[in-house]
Amino acid sequence: MIILMMSALLAGGTPDLTHSVAINRTAGSARADYTGALAIRTEQRGTTFGPRPSTVHCYWQAYAQVSRSMNGAPTSAHLFPMVPIASGVRPAGCLEAHAAIRADAARHHHKVGQVLMETASRDKATLEGRDGAGKMATVD
Repeated sequence: MIILMMSALLAGGTPDLTHSVAINRTAGSARADYTGALAIRTEQRGTTFGPRPSTVHCYWQAYAQVSRSMNGAPTSAHLFPMVPIASGVRPAGCLEAHAAIRADAARHHHKVGQVLMETASRDKATLEGRDGAGKMATVD
């Protein structure tokens, strides 16, 4: 029997990272603000049955989650797909191993910054290639 538990948890104690870039478009300039955070998903597998030894383990995966807002307006927010940056297994239930998993994932927090910068760079090129109406800008 397999017990599954999925949850998205923010790793407490790890600060969000931020980065801003100027966007030059044919409709005028704008500012794109990017925020990167560490997110953790867990899945509990195994059983505990009577006097038998427990086989419960918590499998976890850490992700870099990047979001963007334009000119500081929350209505223009865009959430990019999460990027996996680390994973592991703890020999306990996910609730019991929560603090240890957060500590394990926090060791990879620097990778969130790398994903943030790569995402901002790719996104800036995309945003600069579009005019204010969201159509591709024409170049003569």
